[in-house]
Amino acid sequence: VYVASPTTMKTSDKVFMMDHIDGPWLVWPFCAVYRVLAAVNVNEVVHTELKELRRNKVLTTGDVMGFDFNREIHKVYFNTSMTNPEPRITLKLHYIVYPKCLKPFGEMLAYVTTQYDIIARNLFLYTIKP
Repeated sequence: VYVASPTTMKTSDKVFMMDHIDGPWLVWPFCAVYRVLAAVNVNEVVHTELKELRRNKVLTTGDVMGFDFNREIHKVYFNTSMTNPEPRITLKLHYIVYPKCLKPFGEMLAYVTTQYDIIARNLFLYTIKP
C-alpha cells in the first residue's frame, strides 16, 4: 500500500518524475515481474506515463495499470492546477510470470527482485532522513 503525501513537495513521487525502470533485471530470459497499480481513491493530480506503450493515465478510484517491473520505462508527473481531496492511495501489486518448466529460474527472479526492492527502498528512505 502506498500513501502519497498531501503536498507534491513532500511526496516520494517527486523523484519518479524522470524516466526510469523499477528493477535492474532487464536481461532475465523467459521470466518477467509485473507491477500492477490499483487506485484506491480519487486522484486528479498524478499522471502515470508508460513511454514505450505511449500511455498516459490518471489512475483514480478503481483504475488499474500494469507494466513490466524490470523493463518498462515510465514516469509520473503532476497536474499542479488540480488538487486531490485526500492523500492518494495506491496498491502496488507484483506478479512473477515464467514457464512451468523454469520454476526455479522464475522463483530466483522473484527472490532477487524482492531483495533489490527492499534494499532500494531502505536506501531511498535513508536519503530522505539520513
